[in-house]
Amino acid sequence: MLGNTLFSILARIRSKRIEFPLKGVKRVALRPSIFQGEILYSLPLVKALSSEYDLTVFLTENRGFKYFERFPIEIMEYPTTLSLLSVFLLRKRLKHLSFDLFIDLNRNWIDAFSFLLDFPITASIYEDTSVNLLVRSRSRSIIESYQSLMELLGLSVSWEKEVLGLKRWKKKDERVGISSDVGVFPGFLKVSRAEDLYEISSLITKKNTLSTIAFFLEIPQVLLLKEGDNFQPPPSMKVVRYAGLITAKVIESCLNTNNG
Repeated sequence: MLGNTLFSILARIRSKRIEFPLKGVKRVALRPSIFQGEILYSLPLVKALSSEYDLTVFLTENRGFKYFERFPIEIMEYPTTLSLLSVFLLRKRLKHLSFDLFIDLNRNWIDAFSFLLDFPITASIYEDTSVNLLVRSRSRSIIESYQSLMELLGLSVSWEKEVLGLKRWKKKDERVGISSDVGVFPGFLKVSRAEDLYEISSLITKKNTLSTIAFFLEIPQVLLLKEGDNFQPPPSMKVVRYAGLITAKVIESCLNTNNG
């Protein structure tokens, strides 16, 4: 709490006035969302930005970067848990770098990262003191929010499956898969790896990396979201909300949604 207040005060002092069109942008920093199941949605942005700018992507430590390493970018790791001390230590590591534009796709610590980068132009779909390019889309879905952000910067973004570098999924007969973090329910194929997605016709899943990969592969899915979760999935996904535990009745409603 203290850290957020401090960086918010610094952002007020250092805030920049900007004019369109943006000029002189060469080095860009991007911090993808750290929320479960959201990080891979930033890959089309990475592809678009890295084709136009010198791009550095901030990723949390020990998360596995194989999908990001396909692009000509610099990856900068930072601690999963942030504190005042870790922010200042990270700033020391970044002293030799300078950025013209910073894009943050998180709800928290935007001001801290803007401070780390010496308060460049800061863009986000979420509001914070340092954000001077705030983007609101008509739809709140994650992909349309990200797309609106790219359009503001004058870049086109494609939600194509090739962004993952995986082989194409071919439609199967009715073999419904269920992600391994949902629970054990008879009659489904358990899906725990990306490779397992090629064996199913549709997927029942929580918000996780497998769900995002299935979206890019265009595999029909039903997303289980806990009541109160404000995540807005792509419009192509069907959603079933649940309270408490995932029961057989919840799974049955997923099947009815899938068939509907």
